[in-house]
Amino acid sequence: MMARRRPKKRALKWTLYISSGIFVVLALLWIIPIDDVVMASGVVEPGDKVYIDSPITRVVKKIYAWEGTRVKKGQPVAQLEDHDLSSAVITATDEVSSAKAALDMARAKLDHLKAQPLPEDVRVAEARVRSAQVNLEAERKKLARVDSLWVRNYITPSDMEAARTRFEQAQAQQEIAVENLKVARQGPSTAQIREAEAEVSAADADLVKAQHTLDLARETLERAILRSTEDGVVVRVDLKPGMRADAGAIVAIVAAGEGPILRAWVKETNVWKVQRGQPVEILSNVFSDREEFLSIGEVVWTYPYGASDGGERTYEIIVKIKQAVIPPPLGSTADARVIVGRRGILKILLGFEGDIQRYVQKDGAYPPPQIEHPISQIGEKVPAIDTTKTTTQAGQ
Repeated sequence: MMARRRPKKRALKWTLYISSGIFVVLALLWIIPIDDVVMASGVVEPGDKVYIDSPITRVVKKIYAWEGTRVKKGQPVAQLEDHDLSSAVITATDEVSSAKAALDMARAKLDHLKAQPLPEDVRVAEARVRSAQVNLEAERKKLARVDSLWVRNYITPSDMEAARTRFEQAQAQQEIAVENLKVARQGPSTAQIREAEAEVSAADADLVKAQHTLDLARETLERAILRSTEDGVVVRVDLKPGMRADAGAIVAIVAAGEGPILRAWVKETNVWKVQRGQPVEILSNVFSDREEFLSIGEVVWTYPYGASDGGERTYEIIVKIKQAVIPPPLGSTADARVIVGRRGILKILLGFEGDIQRYVQKDGAYPPPQIEHPISQIGEKVPAIDTTKTTTQAGQ
């Protein structure tokens, strides 16, 4: 009997040991928290996109900054065909020069009229009157002598007619000289002043018009040079030299701001767990060893509306990439592990989510996840976000 009871006691004893061990393990799995993560997938994008578009319809002449080139604000990125625009500027410049010369002449004429009578002009007019009088007296004497010869039949009728013609011309010249002297002494008439002023106004209007045409030609020529409006890096060039750029067409895209972001999508069943400020581990699909080139980020925005593309409904989140061994290339895809809090392993397996200890931006209760290899800082400035959208979490 004793021999039979010992195995039973031993079996009971081992059963209690095993049960206690299982209980302790389950208790530890229930109590000891680990990181609770939500998976998301997305695309690496610039934190702030600057679109370099064509203001006019032209053929692309030259690209100054290709993908990966860092540019400063105002630096040329591309240039459109401008041969005819340069010719238009040269022509307009010549027209402005001609208009300025015409205006200077009109003003000089007006100033000359307003300055009359000048003493030297009066003296010249008086001298011309005296010269005309002397000439007229000489022609009168010649006519008298020819007339006496005509009476004696010493000259022909043609000689007599020529002498009379010369006398009449001298008489007319004397009358003109007298009238010019009167004008010189009296100065220009009101009609002459007004006519000169009208010429000045017309020349001034022509100059304004020519200058406006030149300014417009220069502005159009300047618009053919496409410049970056912000400091950043060229991440995409859509049009190459020789290709047609329609007005409003995007020629290049510049990534501005302090660093890239990950625009990711979370499944509807898990989106309620995601909050701003939660740390994120980013696994780029560019690298074969994704864990070795792990990047660290932070949720900076969540959108309260979802989208469905024939499958499960997903919600968009924005992750700021803050640290990386090698920054993931813009346009590449990546998976994101959003560390939403800490729970026991058993709770995660059984789906107990009511007592999740969340990572939130305000309390800082949990340190950000660490990686074992050196990392480089990408930037701490959070990109500009549309604050018009509500921060209410979907499903809450």
